[in-house]
Amino acid sequence: MTNIANCGFVKSVNRGLAVSIKDGRNVILVNSDTETFKGTLANLLNVAYSDPQIGFVSPRSNNASLCSLPHAPISNLLCSPEIAYERWKEIGSTLPKFHFTPTAIGFYMFIKHEILANFGGLREEFGVGYEEENDLVIRANKVGYRAALANHSFAYHAGSASFNLLDMDLKTHQNDNLEKMCADHPEFLPLVRRYESSAHFRAEALLSGLLGSKSGLISVVMDLSGLGCHHNGTNELSLNIIESLSKNYKNVFDLYVICPQEAFDFHEIKKFHVQRADLSDSRKYAIAIMFGQPFDQHRINVLEMLAPINVFGMLDTIAEDCGHLSITHNLADHWQHVARYANGVFFISQFAEKTFCNRYPDAKNLPKYTRLLPTRLSSYASEKCKPSSATEHILILGNHFPHKDSDVTAIELKNAFPDLKFVVLGADTFQDVNLYGYRSGTLEAETVSKLFSLASVVVLPSYVEGFGLGIMHALAAGKPIVARNIEATKEILNTYKKIDGVFLYNNNMEIKDSLAKAIKHNESKVDDDNSIGWDEWVYGLAQFFVLLTKRNNLFSKLCDRIYAADLLRKFY
Repeated sequence: MTNIANCGFVKSVNRGLAVSIKDGRNVILVNSDTETFKGTLANLLNVAYSDPQIGFVSPRSNNASLCSLPHAPISNLLCSPEIAYERWKEIGSTLPKFHFTPTAIGFYMFIKHEILANFGGLREEFGVGYEEENDLVIRANKVGYRAALANHSFAYHAGSASFNLLDMDLKTHQNDNLEKMCADHPEFLPLVRRYESSAHFRAEALLSGLLGSKSGLISVVMDLSGLGCHHNGTNELSLNIIESLSKNYKNVFDLYVICPQEAFDFHEIKKFHVQRADLSDSRKYAIAIMFGQPFDQHRINVLEMLAPINVFGMLDTIAEDCGHLSITHNLADHWQHVARYANGVFFISQFAEKTFCNRYPDAKNLPKYTRLLPTRLSSYASEKCKPSSATEHILILGNHFPHKDSDVTAIELKNAFPDLKFVVLGADTFQDVNLYGYRSGTLEAETVSKLFSLASVVVLPSYVEGFGLGIMHALAAGKPIVARNIEATKEILNTYKKIDGVFLYNNNMEIKDSLAKAIKHNESKVDDDNSIGWDEWVYGLAQFFVLLTKRNNLFSKLCDRIYAADLLRKFY
């Protein structure tokens, strides 16, 4: 069938539709600037008959409005048909076979015969085109017929190729047709907006992060927003992981961090060849990681908007176990969200995994990486902390939180041993006769190293730890140790063949005797031949990250996570 003259898209299509209506046939509308690939039509037809209410089906595309996958129209247009097809295939396989949408797109659209028989063809009031297919879809939708996208079908679309040949004000024509569409069908734009705000659509948008960089690297962004210009255990853990990842996996990961500029400079993160992420842009990453527990809804929100894969390091549960901490942060709801909807979690000890899963049983079903942090002494040895024969004090480690028990222990020991000098890292900076206190986290690294170097004994009175970096630094410094006999400490000590100079106490009544024994020792010694270092530990973590990108439930997990986070945000 050939037109004598160019009568425009709508009239030309209607001539063909009239034949199909008469002959009782289904129809596929295909624009002239469209290219299909193997399986495009077969998958589309399969979707069309998956549900009796489906009247319209379109495939995915590089450039076709809500059919576009990934949601990156500019970069999609710069691709050849073959590259666009590969980009779609990389992430399209994670989607379900089809899903319902408010409309289908006329660049490539299947229409069942019953639709045309009941509602006729395209309305020619729309002129040369734009909105005419939406009008037909919505007319049919008023009685329950639906449009769907065939997620496993792909058609390349150059876009507006035929319209660019016309001598007309295309933008004005589009706006006029949209106004007419909205006047005739006031539900149309609300339906589109509802779809664009849905968990499914937003999940699709995040999938672009899986495409990786030009060099094929997996993009990883690490949330270090809590990184301050000071030194503590979480900061030390995070920086060691980043250093090992950047050193050993530069051909696997493209690494970014979220943190204040001052902290980025203070910790010299630039030397790891890691880029600082800018949250003001719309960049998406494959994996977003938080090296610690989320203590508020904002941190969950940040990870959710950055990447389809979210990973949390659940270091310990003490902030939930201590009621005065949990009640101020609503931790139970936030950590339950992690336990149910995170793509993966990692634990720094068997003890940390056990306690978290006991409190949040859903976490037992999550992909997990559980491994005791390095216990090889060389991983914690510091050039600035050299053993000194001229010891000056007994060092008590902790901070301002009650479960560290550093301040209470310091007062008890300084009264019991009035002739000895004690230094405590605790809640405040002060001097009280033979006790010198420093606010934990406020000292320079060099000062802390000096305190270790001049210590005759290191005391660790904490009631609970997820790991225990303090005991590792004390062992690396070769100092006699007095430590509460807690699970994390026992897990660390079990990695050594021989141990000398470490004195454990079971309760506060035993601490004085333990310290008296430790004072008689000049050093601590362990045989760490069977222990691992940071590179070995991070190797397992890196493999864990790669495996998470290959899980076949990624998209459904992502939709569930976004939907659940929306509900959580209504309360916090």
